[in-house]
Amino acid sequence: MPNGLVGLYVGDVVGKGVTAALYAALVMGTIRGINKTGEDPATVLALLNKRLRVRPVPGRYSSTLYALFDPVSGE
Repeated sequence: MPNGLVGLYVGDVVGKGVTAALYAALVMGTIRGINKTGEDPATVLALLNKRLRVRPVPGRYSSTLYALFDPVSGE
């Protein structure tokens, strides 16, 4: 990130196969598009949730964790 922090994403989607892989790509593409400046993780995840709810995919959902790591302080 421009501020020196490292963004860490971890997620999982329900299902298997191509459909689940495409939904995972949608989630990761959306979160990458939202977060380019190191905003607060709660703000980023709230906006991700809002955007995913605009175009729901029946029977699909994702659990996503997002954190910021400061390599200088180790926090």
